[in-house]
Amino acid sequence: MTMLPSRLATRSEKVVCFIVRDEHLLAFVHLDHPLEQTGVQVPAGTLNQGEDAAGGALREATEESGLAGLRVVTFLGEDDYDLRPQREEVMHRRFFLLEVEEGAPVDLAARWEHADPDPTGGGAAPRWECFWLPLSDAHVLSCAQSRFVGTASQVMSAATQSQRAPVDRTAVEPVAGDHASTLWPGISHPEHSLRYVERFRSMSALGEDIEGESRLIDVLAPRGARLLDAGCGSGRHGGHLARLGHRVVGVDLDPVLIEAARADHPSATWLVADLVTLDLEALGEPEPFDGALLAGNVMDFVSPCLRAEALRRIAAHVAPGGFVVVGCRVTRGFTPAELDSACSAALLSLEQRFATWDLQPWTPTADFCVSVLRKDGS
Repeated sequence: MTMLPSRLATRSEKVVCFIVRDEHLLAFVHLDHPLEQTGVQVPAGTLNQGEDAAGGALREATEESGLAGLRVVTFLGEDDYDLRPQREEVMHRRFFLLEVEEGAPVDLAARWEHADPDPTGGGAAPRWECFWLPLSDAHVLSCAQSRFVGTASQVMSAATQSQRAPVDRTAVEPVAGDHASTLWPGISHPEHSLRYVERFRSMSALGEDIEGESRLIDVLAPRGARLLDAGCGSGRHGGHLARLGHRVVGVDLDPVLIEAARADHPSATWLVADLVTLDLEALGEPEPFDGALLAGNVMDFVSPCLRAEALRRIAAHVAPGGFVVVGCRVTRGFTPAELDSACSAALLSLEQRFATWDLQPWTPTADFCVSVLRKDGS
């Protein structure tokens, strides 16, 4: 039965913490309530007013486990958990993976009692018994807290692989292949795309910053914007924007990369499509976009004679007054002059130009160009 929305339901901001060590997850059971009422849980709680979600996760994990030396590894995902009819509340939950810092002693066989050092509303501090649960048994968690355990396991696997071998940071170069519109080598050689996917999974597991481009888009876009990630690859930018609350559609010609995006970032929509012939209405996405992003040297891998047409097709999906942000190496992809000459046919106008995604000033000697374009009309 579908429950109808209630005007009385409040929306609370929560964090859920997966503290993992050697394939075990920190869990607890409440000592002051029957197990059949509360079940097995992991540390979780409410964000304070204005508190950063990752900082809140670290605070809750430390308070509820009593462990020292914790650190946040990565954000895993988010969901809405409806508490009705128990109470009129919908919890917006952000899930984080944490770990005990290297060198901190951990006894995976230990069980210990802990109490909330700062109980909400005062009164007696709730008590619980903490223990290390094998990650393979995490399906027993109550309140659907196990939802992102699989994602956590993938991140840990990537981190383990990265410890065995350094991340391959070799620049990907355009290569002519079997497809007329693209120079992306993974179209003819899927193993290349698989290595590309693992590169960014490993970088994410290592805590490296792989979201600089999407942070700029978040600044430009209104809250809850509909955004097009054109040439999305394995979804690192569109996935980040979706976690920030935007409605994201990502498109890429490479089915291997799209499959990875769907697995790693399920809160966005990912479609296999050619930018040169892009027609999202035919793929069930007729609504125009507030903005579009072309990051990661997307235009480097579009056949040179078709780059202007790809820009025109992308811009055609953006509402009047919306933006298109293009970043590419000036020695490949569009030169600034080539991009400017392609803007007229795409009904775009140059609004700003920078040398980097963190907005360093543009100079004619820069080897990279980030152009903020605006769709004509209002």
